[in-house]
Amino acid sequence: MSGNFADAFRRFQAGEQQSEATYNEVVRLMHDLANDGFETTIYSYMTPEAKIEEPLQNVKIVSLGARSWDRHDILLDALQQDRSTALIPHFANRELIKACAAQNRNLMIGMASSYNRRNPKAAIERFKLKSVLSDPRIDLVMNHCLPSTEKLAQYGVPREKLVPWNVPLPFSPENFPAKQLREGRPLTMAYAGSISEPKGVGDIISSIAILKSRGIEVELRCAGKGNIDSMRNFAAEKGVGDLVQFLGVIGNRDVVQLFYQSDLVCVPSRHTFPEGFPLVMFEAIASRTPIVCSDHPMFQPILGHGARAEMFKAENPRSLAKAVERAVESPEHYAALSRNADASWRALGGTADWRTLINEWVRNGPESEWIQAHTLAAMPREFAA
Repeated sequence: MSGNFADAFRRFQAGEQQSEATYNEVVRLMHDLANDGFETTIYSYMTPEAKIEEPLQNVKIVSLGARSWDRHDILLDALQQDRSTALIPHFANRELIKACAAQNRNLMIGMASSYNRRNPKAAIERFKLKSVLSDPRIDLVMNHCLPSTEKLAQYGVPREKLVPWNVPLPFSPENFPAKQLREGRPLTMAYAGSISEPKGVGDIISSIAILKSRGIEVELRCAGKGNIDSMRNFAAEKGVGDLVQFLGVIGNRDVVQLFYQSDLVCVPSRHTFPEGFPLVMFEAIASRTPIVCSDHPMFQPILGHGARAEMFKAENPRSLAKAVERAVESPEHYAALSRNADASWRALGGTADWRTLINEWVRNGPESEWIQAHTLAAMPREFAA
């Protein structure tokens, strides 16, 4: 895993907002296990420094201090020194997974990824991943939400060992009234996530320039960290620097409010970005603000039919601009997009609760009746391609 988990414990105890919706569940799980006498170690991969902290009795947080994602040697060294009887690598690295399997310990793989590149090299990578995840020494493979988990099954991972997961969310469309198209301009659009090219931030900025040339002003507010300076410069080069605001990292609850207070939410991920079904999409659907999103393979099963979102061709700013225009072309269409958040939310149901899944696996193993009822094999094939 990666993240500042010691700070997550502190925020949890203080009742403060977390930057990630999953962090409170991580802390609650650690309390569950510690209270029952289980000793648990969290290894955090990408951290500013290497250190060990103990925020709770029976809980240890080991920050590994990696500065780049290719420092697999740090992960493998930590694995060799670890003495746990059960392992849950929440990082889909083949080398790490194979090393974990070789330990002959209880093993479950955690993921929040999809693999959508369409070229020979990517096909080989998917075959290798399928082979690793199908190893009989791995009890279960959990991936975030149904679309990305179904993809793993299509690649050949046995449905009997696949479990789609999610965490309880403190919001839903029930918390917000359906929206009406606001009179007046400029339009406001929100984005939350990594400020990077693979996430499509440059595509949004380019689309705003296109819309401006057509006499349509859209103010964009971006929440998140990443290549902020380069994107700010890019917006200036495109002549829309005054229309793009970077907010930095904001609290999880603040993201939902940002979305609700905007006219549109944009999720422009490129196909090459390995989305599962991002939590930011749950926040967007819950806010009832109409969504403009790319045709990423993980978005299409939920949002690609009916009037649930305006989809555009990924990496195509002109297509994105047209999708914005369609979303606001009439008050009736805009209102329908907002109302249909209920249908999108229902389509995302049926997942296993992440914390319950791990608690069940630790205590009762993969044969747990609860776990077996939440595998893909026990579900209808709603998302088959």
